[in-house]
Amino acid sequence: GAIVGVVVMSVFLPILDALSIPASVVGWPDSYPGKKIPERISAGDPRVSYRLEKILEPAPDKASADHAALEALLRQAIATDLSARDAATAGGSTRLLAVRFPGLARVSRAVLRYHLPDEFGDVSPEEVAVLGPILTRYYEFLDEMIGELIGGLGTDGTPPHVMVVSAYGIAPSSGWERFIAAVLPSPRRRRIVPPPSGTWREG
Repeated sequence: GAIVGVVVMSVFLPILDALSIPASVVGWPDSYPGKKIPERISAGDPRVSYRLEKILEPAPDKASADHAALEALLRQAIATDLSARDAATAGGSTRLLAVRFPGLARVSRAVLRYHLPDEFGDVSPEEVAVLGPILTRYYEFLDEMIGELIGGLGTDGTPPHVMVVSAYGIAPSSGWERFIAAVLPSPRRRRIVPPPSGTWREG
């Protein structure tokens, strides 16, 4: 999905440029030439902490290592998406604004098991109660940011035309994939997040 998006942007944007129609691109992969790189917000920024408190319930008394790792993952995802939002709102006047929020992909891949516990069968009621709403709350966070972006468009009196798309869907990983991720973690990096429970191949 992301590759298709890059191809579309690389074809579409030169056409706009030839027509002298200003366009701003934020947060797209490095393979897109001339992309705008957002200023990075630190994962420890108070704005990130504020969003984290709204998305992640307080850890239970006996919090697991996975809960702490999930908090770190959420902080990075929120910081990335807030950075893209800030870069988009600072872009000035434009006729086309294309913003990509990559944080959702990381979050959905990590927490899908809590969002769809019946698909996995080994999720406890306590985990569902604490972690189950995370994905829905992350969507609400993105909806709020999209609303802010839309509110800043059309200030010249021209009504904005808005299109919200997903680069790809998400589906539960197979039992074999989950077993491999848990038993044989990648040797290239230390384990910093719970084993992924979602995949994009079938989504």
